[in-house]
Amino acid sequence: MLRPHTAFRLCLYSSQKLQGANLVGALLFEVDLSEADLTGVDLTEAHLEKASLQGATLKGASFDSAELLQTNLSGADLTRADLSFTRLKEAIIFDTKFQDACYNRLTKFSQGFDPVSAGMRWIDID
Repeated sequence: MLRPHTAFRLCLYSSQKLQGANLVGALLFEVDLSEADLTGVDLTEAHLEKASLQGATLKGASFDSAELLQTNLSGADLTRADLSFTRLKEAIIFDTKFQDACYNRLTKFSQGFDPVSAGMRWIDID
């Protein structure tokens, strides 16, 4: 079962319905959540490494202060997601929907990624 502040490695949750799950501070190593419905999931301060969120629905999800290392977000829907303070520098972002997702000056993206052209909203933290 998925729960906050827990470590998962090599788990398969693809195509699962996990809306609103509380994964605050979770450690997700090589976890497969591809095509899963993670609408409203709370991944605040979570650490995802080599995880697959390919094609997942993450509408309204919170990634506040999360770290996504080599995590595959290709084809994922992050509409209205909170990416404040999130580190996405090594995330795989191809055909990912970011419409109205929010970010701030401490959100870290891969070089060349333009959050404005991706439809993201800047939020001021000062």
